[in-house]
Amino acid sequence: MQLRQFTRKTTQSVEGIMVAPRSWDEMSGVYPNATETQPTLLAVGGGKGGVGKTLVTTSIGIAMAQQGKRVVLIDLDLGGANLHSSLGVRDSRASLNDLFGSAEQLGDLVIETGIEGLGMVSGAHDALNIANLPFQQKEKLVRHLRKVDADYVILDLGAGTTYNTLDFFIAADIGIVTTIPEPTSIENTYCFIKSAFFRLLNAPGQPQDVRQVIQEALLRRHDDALSIRSASDLVREIERIDPVYGRTLKIRLRQLDLRLVLNQVLDTADIQLGRSMEMVTRRYFGLEMPVLGCILHDRSVQRSVRAQRPFMLEYPNSRAAATFEQIARSVMQGEE
Repeated sequence: MQLRQFTRKTTQSVEGIMVAPRSWDEMSGVYPNATETQPTLLAVGGGKGGVGKTLVTTSIGIAMAQQGKRVVLIDLDLGGANLHSSLGVRDSRASLNDLFGSAEQLGDLVIETGIEGLGMVSGAHDALNIANLPFQQKEKLVRHLRKVDADYVILDLGAGTTYNTLDFFIAADIGIVTTIPEPTSIENTYCFIKSAFFRLLNAPGQPQDVRQVIQEALLRRHDDALSIRSASDLVREIERIDPVYGRTLKIRLRQLDLRLVLNQVLDTADIQLGRSMEMVTRRYFGLEMPVLGCILHDRSVQRSVRAQRPFMLEYPNSRAAATFEQIARSVMQGEE
């Protein structure tokens, strides 16, 4: 693993939500005299099931491993874990639930996938108590994720906007939002981004007047003829009310590094949809969400799922596989 200065996002807890640190040095994530190294933490999420989050997780992970990186995939679809099946790993007796029991380190739970450079931690698919993690356990898990001996750790998150999903998504260095070009999926994607935005915004410890304006914005209808019409307007209003807290909040939001993967693309109109989503996210939320890649619809994906074999190994010469390789290179080049 190439040594590099510790510039990863550091995560601080505030009464049940993982948020960006508050001091100015910590805000930047840079500790000038530190030599500690951490893996880059990627989280793959989205607002709807069936959009290909696990496909994106495994394919990016395999592509990175094939390009010489050490990668560990973590199944964080708590209560619905199936990452091991997608990789063809049938012996997954060690699972994430052991971290809250017998295992001392998350690294003790990493199992081989049969792919050089790629390990995984199976989700606790048979443990009901892990589906709704208490905050202290989430905080512990994030600390352990940062200590995994790898270049990249990729989290396969569950669908929807539960606090588990949002907190792990926010805690990652890069959040990969996965969607497909269908109206319900696009709507759920914006809902997911909005939920992550407000989860980060609505941390306890706010000044009372700031908390009030956030709650009013959450309850406001789209057709209200009031000044706050977008999330960006809300941040500006918070900065007007409390300039110091507003600046802190803006730094916190800049740490939310979003990327978009559009799956099951059929034509150029679908590709343009990705660009439109990028612009809407910038205009409404004030957040950048560049398109990381557009994956062409490919029936061989379903065949690989049925065979419980990784798509990247079964169809390495497909156009979709080439796109995943480009996505992996794009992420790695941005981290060098």
